[in-house]
Amino acid sequence: MTRSEDEGASLGLQQPSSDDRDVAALSPSLSKSVIGSAALLTASSGLTRLLSMLTAPILTSVLGPSPYGVVALAGTATALITTLALVGVETSYTRAFFSGDPARRTAVERFCWRFVASTTGLVSVLVGTGWLTGFSEMLGIPREIAPMIIVGTLAANANMMVMTAARLRSVWRRIAISSAVSGIVTSASAIALALWWRKDAWALVLSAAIGGVVGMAVVGGVPLANLARPSGLTRQQRWAIFQIGLPVALTAPMYWVLSSSDRWFIGLLQDEHSLGVYSFAYNVGNFGALLNVAVTQTWLPETARFYEADPGSAPAAIGNLWARTFVLMAIVWLGVSASGGDVIRLLAAPEFHAGAVYVPWMAGGIFFYGLYHIANTGLMLRNNLRPAAAWWLFGGALSLVMNSVLVRRIGPMGAAITATVSFAVIAAGVLWSSQKVLMLELPRLRLALVSGLLLVVGLCLARPWHESALLSLALKFPVGVIAAAVALWITAPAWLLHTVTQITRRKR
Repeated sequence: MTRSEDEGASLGLQQPSSDDRDVAALSPSLSKSVIGSAALLTASSGLTRLLSMLTAPILTSVLGPSPYGVVALAGTATALITTLALVGVETSYTRAFFSGDPARRTAVERFCWRFVASTTGLVSVLVGTGWLTGFSEMLGIPREIAPMIIVGTLAANANMMVMTAARLRSVWRRIAISSAVSGIVTSASAIALALWWRKDAWALVLSAAIGGVVGMAVVGGVPLANLARPSGLTRQQRWAIFQIGLPVALTAPMYWVLSSSDRWFIGLLQDEHSLGVYSFAYNVGNFGALLNVAVTQTWLPETARFYEADPGSAPAAIGNLWARTFVLMAIVWLGVSASGGDVIRLLAAPEFHAGAVYVPWMAGGIFFYGLYHIANTGLMLRNNLRPAAAWWLFGGALSLVMNSVLVRRIGPMGAAITATVSFAVIAAGVLWSSQKVLMLELPRLRLALVSGLLLVVGLCLARPWHESALLSLALKFPVGVIAAAVALWITAPAWLLHTVTQITRRKR
């Protein structure tokens, strides 16, 4: 019995049959599965983000900066509460799903759904109780934010589980359509609510919830059968599954510290106007999350499927894909850093233009967070996330210290710098730990060359090249394309040649 089989047996889960392995061998390549699916999801998410940017001139002029600040606080609190409610079970769901036969997979799925439904309901009741009793205000949470947190928690966790179930079945096209439809409904609802109902944060909160519900309906909705029937798993089996994602639950507060506490520091140490400007700039700076989220959604299901089917060739195949994915995320950082400031000047009201200088740092934080997810591959496949939890604890402590010092001294820029540095430390540490348990074959020299090239070019393109935002974007575009082409030539020449060939054929 191989080590991967031992690990599966320890979970009380049956290993894939020979038929399953044959199916895996006949499936598309790992690279096509991950990158192709990620490209599809990125395109749909890009459409959603484009719609949000196109609605920005209307919403920013109607609402002003303050509602964005309120939503930022509600969103950060919701992010913490939802991750605490999940307790890492979404990770257990993803990893354990592929370790058994169809009957056992159904049992795993029912257990995870029932567990998340119970914890989400419990935390929502606790938040509601705190709101009604005034306890939330004692913690410094404005009274108006508590109901927003309840709405956001219910919608976010339902959406997480619905999309996880869809990803495990590789219905990427349906997920992409769901994302696009959700984005359209969210944007239309936000404008309608802001113009004809109320001009405050609720217009943004409710539109997001409405869009999320519609998106879940498109992808299949909540499978009520998973909630109605017990899993049939023994207590030992449930505990084994739960343990896979438990370190993720322990790091949830640290993720909140790194990704959300910056807005609380700005709100406490600066003012609501600065927070609104920062929050809008973040919406532009996290454009890189479009690819990161898509890769995150496809990476673990597809690499786990590949690893379970052929653990012997996994280090080389996954390592090759790892390098290409790294370069794609770095190119996205370049694009966001180069265009983000000009996009803000082009679309937003003048009050928001000061946030342009934060974008490269915000994009850097998003890049390193995405890097963490692929750096975590070895730990995830070996079902040992404890080292990652340790690095998250260290990164969270570093973030708190840096935010408390830098935000007080240099304002929102300190928060943007803190996020980049903290996520970079975590990504590097997790990669080091992950390579110790499952050594992926990575082209280190080529990755270093690409990193240096794109960093230098990105810093040069970050500032505006002309007073006109459109002309500035036009001047930067060819430089960015050349830099991206060189980066791909260094790490993935076959991809570059294929892309050039396809473009040439279309022109003919």
